[in-house]
Amino acid sequence: LPVAATVVANPAREVLLVRRAREPGQGLWCLPTGFAELGESIQQAAVRELREEAGLEAEVARLLDADSFENDFYGDLLFVTFEARVQPGEPRAGDDAEEVRFFPLTALPPLAFPVQRKALERFAEIHREAWAIAVAKFMADPIWWFYLFWGAKFLNAKFGVDLKPIGLPFFTIYLVSWGLGIFLGWLSSRLIKAGF
Repeated sequence: LPVAATVVANPAREVLLVRRAREPGQGLWCLPTGFAELGESIQQAAVRELREEAGLEAEVARLLDADSFENDFYGDLLFVTFEARVQPGEPRAGDDAEEVRFFPLTALPPLAFPVQRKALERFAEIHREAWAIAVAKFMADPIWWFYLFWGAKFLNAKFGVDLKPIGLPFFTIYLVSWGLGIFLGWLSSRLIKAGF
């Protein structure tokens, strides 16, 4: 039987899980999950289940995983998991869900369907480079702001260095290093995608 599941993440990189209100796995957590209905595509099923279980409207962004799972209740299930882009809104427990909550990828509760852990690992792998770049930018930006706004005043006050005569070269070095930083960020992502 085909089962659609959806991964939704918030800006803090936490993923949305629902606590199941019914068997199988009643009381355990899982991704918004459900069977595809007659006449709908698996993508449509994923979007519908997200709406019904978590009250969120979304569109499918990409396929994350497809894996078979043997379940005592239903037999052999094919879990197809998508990443979704959601429209603004607060998740709320709906059909088949006791509760909805965001969890960090590093602190997931026991899952009703262990096969979904593989899809979540794939999601983390895909987004690893984007989060690394965001963290690096957050750490490096204060340095650039210091040089841009307070560097000249600091050097003048502490060491008597007047940067006005060399302001244009100083600004040019800043622009070149900024552009080089963007290029190297792009290059590193290309190398990571190529397997280096």
